[in-house]
Amino acid sequence: MKTQKVSSKHTGTAIPSPKAGRLKQQHTKQRQSSTALKIVECALTTSVLIAVLVAVLAFSVCYSLPTCRRVLSGDADGSDGEWLGLVHWFEAAFGLSLGPLSGEGRALGDLVMRPSPLLPPRWLTRTVDYLVRFNEIITGLLVPPQMQLSSHITDFLKNRALYAATTLGVADVIPVYKSKDSGWPTVEEIANATKVKDVDGLYRLMRMLCSFDVFVEYEGSRFSHSRTSVFLRSDHPATHKHMIITLGEEQYESWNGIVQALREGPKGKHAGIPYNIVFPKNAELEGKQSGSLEQTTTTTTTTEDEKDESSRYWAFLNRPENTATKLHHFQRMFEIISAVATPPLRYDYDWKGLVAQLAQQRTRRVGKSEGQGERERPVVIADIGGGLGSVLAALLAEVPEAHGILFDQAEVIAHAQKLPRWTGFNNTSSTHQQQPQQPQQPQQQQQQHNTQGNNHDFSKRIQLVAGSFLDADTIPGTADVYVLRMILHDWNDEACVQILRNIRAAWQREKRVVSEVRVMVMDAVLSPKGSYSRMMPPYEFGDMHMLATLGGKERTEKQFEEIFDAAGFEYIGTTFTRGFMHIVEAVAKAT
Repeated sequence: MKTQKVSSKHTGTAIPSPKAGRLKQQHTKQRQSSTALKIVECALTTSVLIAVLVAVLAFSVCYSLPTCRRVLSGDADGSDGEWLGLVHWFEAAFGLSLGPLSGEGRALGDLVMRPSPLLPPRWLTRTVDYLVRFNEIITGLLVPPQMQLSSHITDFLKNRALYAATTLGVADVIPVYKSKDSGWPTVEEIANATKVKDVDGLYRLMRMLCSFDVFVEYEGSRFSHSRTSVFLRSDHPATHKHMIITLGEEQYESWNGIVQALREGPKGKHAGIPYNIVFPKNAELEGKQSGSLEQTTTTTTTTEDEKDESSRYWAFLNRPENTATKLHHFQRMFEIISAVATPPLRYDYDWKGLVAQLAQQRTRRVGKSEGQGERERPVVIADIGGGLGSVLAALLAEVPEAHGILFDQAEVIAHAQKLPRWTGFNNTSSTHQQQPQQPQQPQQQQQQHNTQGNNHDFSKRIQLVAGSFLDADTIPGTADVYVLRMILHDWNDEACVQILRNIRAAWQREKRVVSEVRVMVMDAVLSPKGSYSRMMPPYEFGDMHMLATLGGKERTEKQFEEIFDAAGFEYIGTTFTRGFMHIVEAVAKAT
């Protein structure tokens, strides 16, 4: 409480000011009034959200009412087929993972995350965001700050427990469906199947996992899958096994070098990359430097006495003894990420409109001297560092009139050539000279448009090119649109500018008659300074993890604009999707 000194011949003491007392009372009333308003606001917000969720549930029930009636009335036999139609609709329409039905001891984990063209509507994703944020506010108000901090400190224990269970293969020995004869397995049976001698230690590990809803415990120390643990199974179509192993080994340990890396800085001996500090011997053998998610790209050799220029992690993955294990887990991790990330990238951007716009601009610009061939040439989308081409296949399915170029290192292209979606393509190019083939008939195009782009032959519309985006001479210059999906976040700003300049140089090398060329960067987009993402996990986590392992970074829109400008591109804008990756668009500046 503020006080005002009042002169007194007798005491000379400080007497509280009447004005300060009135201000304190006024402030107290304002706080009480503000608290009441917050309570009313929370109540109203909660009521609205509950009403919305009830409406969504009511709509979904009405939508699937015929199936419910058949099952409940006995017209159907109640088999999995009847119920799974309902499950699939919920999963597809609302992005839910339903399962297990623990009341019957059954798990539907093998059905979760099946590919579907349906995404939850934007208003629903916003509602979920609000609910998550509301839960965070309530938690912040109810849980003391020291307890919140303690929870954050011990979060690493969850990672270690998941890594231990995944490495032991616990999820694979617990059946998805309950056995009628023996029921769910006991901890002794799990220990025997996983060759674990410390049964008590395994039980304590399982009990810890059950405490945060990974596995479910029953009487007699028996365990079943939960709706979360099924994703740890090796045979699950959306298994997280490879992610847990990849993030739980060298990438996890690289964080031990974060303090020294920050003190040294990017100009230091280890290029400011924690991984290089923790694993100084990983560069003794020759490896390959990567920009691709599913493989790696440029050869580099570093000795212990030389200064690091980039992360040694790629060289480590490409050691002969690691390609079948660690590199395999790394590749499989990103295949799962692609399966989740691709649908929003496909459906939340107007790819048809972009292709039509580029084709129209070329038609207006091309004169008679260039001939009819240039006028009729299809718009080409190049996926740079595109790995096995899951994103490119989805875009070609979305835009039947477009052609594509899949560009990555030779080993990746050799693997991609064997995939069903690229069936029929038998001539892999190592240079930029090969051209895409002519467009298909409308009937064929419509047939492909009705697919997801996963199991269809795009051989008449695709060119597979081997090379490195660090070498401008190997980048195809015949494309109209260059896609960079989760590439730039692997690199620092200087390297990103060079990659973009290489793309621009490849395009200019061809001297084609086009009005513009687009670059579409598919990455996480950080919130502006002073605000933070609400993703799970937040983008800020991924940003620091890129620093710890690769020396890369996630970026804000402003930071993307800066690297575009330095590379000779003009930033157009960002399309925010319903997924965790967004589309940042730029166009080459006129020369």
